[in-house]
Amino acid sequence: MLCEMLKKDLKLTKILLQQMGPETGGRISSDFLLTLNFRLLGLRFAVLRRFRPGSARSALAEMSATLEYFSNCLSRRLALASQPARF
Repeated sequence: MLCEMLKKDLKLTKILLQQMGPETGGRISSDFLLTLNFRLLGLRFAVLRRFRPGSARSALAEMSATLEYFSNCLSRRLALASQPARF
C-alpha cells in the first residue's frame, strides 16, 4: 500500500537526517510539526480511503509533499557535507 511505503520512506529519511547531525533549534520544531502533520494525514487517509477516495488521494499527495521536503533537506545537508572545508 502506498501509504505504508510513504511512512517507511519518511522513517528512513528521518533516520538519515539524524545521523547527519543536529540542526538548528528553529528547524527542530518545524520538523516536529511536519512529522505530526504527516501522521495525521496518514490517519485521514485510513479513515477516508473507502468512503471518499478523492480526499484519501489528496491526503497521500500531501504526505508525498512532506516526504519531498525532508528528502530535499537531506540532499542539501549531504551536499554541504561533501564540500571541501574553506580556510
